Amino acid sequence: MTEVAATNGNGGDGEMRPWQELQRDLENLAALDSDSSFEIAANVIDQIMAAGSAEEIFAANESGPADVANFLGEPIGILDVRFRKSAERYREGTLGYYVIFDYVDSQGEKGLASTGAPNVVASFRRFQRLNLIDGTTPFMVKIKGRETERGQLYTVHGPNS
Repeated sequence: MTEVAATNGNGGDGEMRPWQELQRDLENLAALDSDSSFEIAANVIDQIMAAGSAEEIFAANESGPADVANFLGEPIGILDVRFRKSAERYREGTLGYYVIFDYVDSQGEKGLASTGAPNVVASFRRFQRLNLIDGTTPFMVKIKGRETERGQLYTVHGPNS
């Protein structure tokens, strides 16, 4: 068995599996967008520094990306996605990348969320590659979660599922 086949777990044919191609794709996307990796933190800091009261400072601290757990099972429209490399402590047992996404909820409120859940990251990248997430028109999905032996598993479904 070749070294490549031994490391990619594909039985020795030397071909990359789709998840490995995704990982390489995410690495390239994250590298292209590395200058904006601090952008979310910078926006929060801008709000903190512009705050005129303690309440505004507290609100600014809460203004970062939402946790997907906040809208599990609810239909949301994905507007745009960006991919970043996960911190080292979050890389083991995952793709090693996370997705930051702009969304609109069922009440028309826009928000920002992020997750490193592999099924969500892979699904959102595939939707983007199929031009279903185009940066302008909401692509409706529902993210669901269920407990597994290894923790919470997030999966992506159609909005009416």
